[in-house]
Amino acid sequence: MTATPGASSRATSPARRSPSRLSNWPLVLGTILVALVVLVAVAGPWLAPQDPMARTSVLNIGGKWVGPPFPAFSNGFLLGSDRAGRDIFSRLLWAVRPTLSLVIIIAAVRLLLGLGIGLAAGYGMGWGQRTASAATRLALAVPVLVVALATIAFVGIQRGLLAFLLGLSLTGWAETSRYVETQTRVIRQQPFMESARSMGAPPAHQVIYHILRHLLPLTAMLFAIEISSTLMTTAALGFLGYYIGGGAWLTVEDFVARSTAGIPELGQMLAAAIEQILDPWPMIVVGGFVVVIIFGFSLLGEGLRRRLQGERAGQLSWLHGALNRVAGWINGGILPAAPAARRRWGLAAGAVLVVLLAAGGAAFWLAQANAGTPEPSGFSLALPGGSPWGAQRHDAYGTLQIDAAGPLTPTVAWSYQLPGGFTGGPAIGADGTVYAAGADGTVVALDTSGQETKRWTIPAAPVGSPALGADGTLYVVDADLGLSALAPDGSTRWRFTSEGRRPTSGPMVGPDGTIYFSRVDRIQAVSSEGAGLWVSSGVEGTTVETPPRLSPDGSLIFLSNSIFLAATGEKAALALPIKDEMQFMMPTYVTGADGGTYLVAGNNAIRWHAENGQAVADNMIAWNIGGLSIYLPTDSGIAANGNFWIFYGTNLGNSRIVWLDPESRALANIEVMQTRMRLLGIDSANRAYMCATAGPALCMALDVDAKGSIWTTTAPEGANVTGGALAPGRLYITTQDGWLHALGSEG
Repeated sequence: MTATPGASSRATSPARRSPSRLSNWPLVLGTILVALVVLVAVAGPWLAPQDPMARTSVLNIGGKWVGPPFPAFSNGFLLGSDRAGRDIFSRLLWAVRPTLSLVIIIAAVRLLLGLGIGLAAGYGMGWGQRTASAATRLALAVPVLVVALATIAFVGIQRGLLAFLLGLSLTGWAETSRYVETQTRVIRQQPFMESARSMGAPPAHQVIYHILRHLLPLTAMLFAIEISSTLMTTAALGFLGYYIGGGAWLTVEDFVARSTAGIPELGQMLAAAIEQILDPWPMIVVGGFVVVIIFGFSLLGEGLRRRLQGERAGQLSWLHGALNRVAGWINGGILPAAPAARRRWGLAAGAVLVVLLAAGGAAFWLAQANAGTPEPSGFSLALPGGSPWGAQRHDAYGTLQIDAAGPLTPTVAWSYQLPGGFTGGPAIGADGTVYAAGADGTVVALDTSGQETKRWTIPAAPVGSPALGADGTLYVVDADLGLSALAPDGSTRWRFTSEGRRPTSGPMVGPDGTIYFSRVDRIQAVSSEGAGLWVSSGVEGTTVETPPRLSPDGSLIFLSNSIFLAATGEKAALALPIKDEMQFMMPTYVTGADGGTYLVAGNNAIRWHAENGQAVADNMIAWNIGGLSIYLPTDSGIAANGNFWIFYGTNLGNSRIVWLDPESRALANIEVMQTRMRLLGIDSANRAYMCATAGPALCMALDVDAKGSIWTTTAPEGANVTGGALAPGRLYITTQDGWLHALGSEG
């Protein structure tokens, strides 16, 4: 039968032949997906619409204030937010780069190990070949995830990349090794290998110039498969709470505090999504994104395998045809026609992508390595008269922090005894004079050597600690509803008396000279001339034992969970909306030593500012709670560099101080084997000084950088510490039985 022209044409037409050559759709689709992933890894941080670390604590949705997590498509949150109020979409765009960098490094190590051990098992002889083959079989028998978990736990997750590199590489190479071993045995049987051996080629020459020459084209396929496998294991570790990116577990008595911050990566985001088990959306979004990446590299590996083995797939569906057309367009319209030029183009493009990705990964790890304590903001809270320690909590803002270093040694420089005991801690004047009030109404002034220089007497027992004004006047609150102004010359300038409920705190002095003190559940304001200015309304259901705190600009006064106007005592209408669960955590407004205003409630600290008469939330510091009971902190605050500290010192368990940076990353978690401790002050080097309020006068200094105690001492006399004050090189403590000790060799 004679063939028709049409038939001949169809038989020889390039258009009919091209689909069979371009039918490797896994390679095409895998290449497209991997290219998109690499693009996100390189450009993701620039494409992110929001800062991935920015926390939104409250959001107005539909006319109602709600807290995180926020739903998708709400006020700029395209994919919603996590529990910390961070944009999931922006975090996903940021997370690809560090995750892919980590995975590529581990996959490369796996590939090299697999190549080396596989070659030894496939080509070697004697004990070396038997050892390599046995090692491969053993590694295949042990689950990678189990070995990874054990290794990371042994090395320590705080070691970051090293822990993950060892954990995921110890057995992850076995699949590659088995494949290389099999291929090596096949290559050894080829005629060219027989020729090489017959010509006397040494083993090294056979391996390098013959076996490796045939194995190297397979490395691209093996590398893609290793990336897919490593990413899958990394995702599984993320589910179990093991990830790089700033995450760390902190046990704090009967609850667990975990940092969920740091520059995001996919394992970390998976772990955070698990915590929102009642809201499956984050898991769907993050998990789906991880699946797409794994799928892309798996397809790429399969496509490369088909390409290398010359497999051809038939046209099985419309999808297959569509993929062929896309591949044809790429092949004819973008790639060069010549095979050699095509290879050069592919190598150049791959090299550029690898360099960009490596640079991005290096930048990430460098940023993580250099991420430490933030630099101080340079903000300085005013102290009346420049006193090193002017009031009960150092200043009118209640920060507990001095702008100087405390004592590095616990040496007792001197001691002073006052019969009847002390009711609170001392105040320190600009010249170093120490002022302390005794329970019998005696107020004394001591010089830096411990010698008494002045003495006053007030009508009743003092309440709390005294406070210093800018002109050197010493103010003392007493139990008979009085406020005494004591002059530097030893006289009493005036005494103000009030009516109503008893005082509960020592005084604090504002920048304008106004004196404030707490009265059970409200604030009393007195002028510097001794005139009563106003009494605030009450704080419902609260007995306040601490002095009020001023806002940084002095216009507001904080008392527990209430805000008052400093000028009139009226309650301010700019309070932040507090979620019901935060109400239970004793919310308190505080001023940080960094010049910020915060709302602290249990496991949350919201930084906020006033704008047009409204309270606007800026950021949130948070740590997660777990366990059956809740252990509330006894004190908390913000250091001058923005670090957040939480102190636990009740009689329910050992004392502890936890330090977090402004991004909620854990800096230190220091446990003290002692109950009933009281935090007395924090110095400029982030050292915390504390003493026992029951029993002997035990004191210690804890260093956030050293993550432990730098000294511990018990004073030679005295028990039940009632207060303290920090000064450069000195810690002054007072006891209930009448001792005042100066700790520190400097002063």
